[in-house]
Amino acid sequence: ATATLQGASVAVLGSAAVAYQRMFGLVLMGWMWARMANASAQGDTALKRSKLQVAEFFAEHVLSQVDGLAKSVAARDHSIMMLPTEEF
Repeated sequence: ATATLQGASVAVLGSAAVAYQRMFGLVLMGWMWARMANASAQGDTALKRSKLQVAEFFAEHVLSQVDGLAKSVAARDHSIMMLPTEEF
């Protein structure tokens, strides 16, 4: 996604900003859940099992949104930025 935006106009960057930041946040949370799941795999307690289940849920149901956000960023659509400021 970052490479897709390199050299883009300010309008394209502005229109992609929210999707890009949301995607970045989801990937970061996924990375943190992966680390917690890895740490929880060392042992067998109810808390560790529940952390593994939540990490699996996050990966399947929340992290899957990253693909759609990446497609939105890659579209390089700047139509929203063409609206006059007073019409926002």
